Amino acid sequence: NGEKNYHSIGEVVDNGLFFTLIIALFSFIILQFLSPILFEKIITSHSIYLASVEYISWRSYGIFFGLINASLIAFYIGTKSTWVLAWTTVLLTVSNIFLDYAMIFGHFGFPAWGVKGAAVATVLSEALVSFLLIIYTLKTIDLKSYNLFNYLNIKKETVKSILTTSGPMMIQSFVS
Repeated sequence: NGEKNYHSIGEVVDNGLFFTLIIALFSFIILQFLSPILFEKIITSHSIYLASVEYISWRSYGIFFGLINASLIAFYIGTKSTWVLAWTTVLLTVSNIFLDYAMIFGHFGFPAWGVKGAAVATVLSEALVSFLLIIYTLKTIDLKSYNLFNYLNIKKETVKSILTTSGPMMIQSFVS
């Protein structure tokens, strides 16, 4: 963006989205299948183990939305539209607080799901932000100028460039 090479931004964003979705799928599989095994080895309380497995089994779906959001937010930060980060953060926070209250304690017609409600509320909040970010992007961004959503194949050179530039931040986000 700083070089005014707007047409190349789409290649980076599209390849980043594909790559993060692969990471999301890998992470989802690990969370779904290995977390119960790991939790069994490190959690001594059976009730906490069951709650942890229930939480992570629902919460792991959010990794797809979280990584989509991170990729689109990176696009907006890179194109100097940082206010999008502000409204998505507010929306995520407010919707998560509301849904947590509703789904953990059973308000507004929702069942009282406790720990499961906390996980589902967070996933739904992330999904809401993903949906609105995608709609906002499709409606307001000149997709042709940025060449967005045109690259259906991963280009090794582009992914290597992305990893070289943002690898440390990706590792930090992955761990968190």
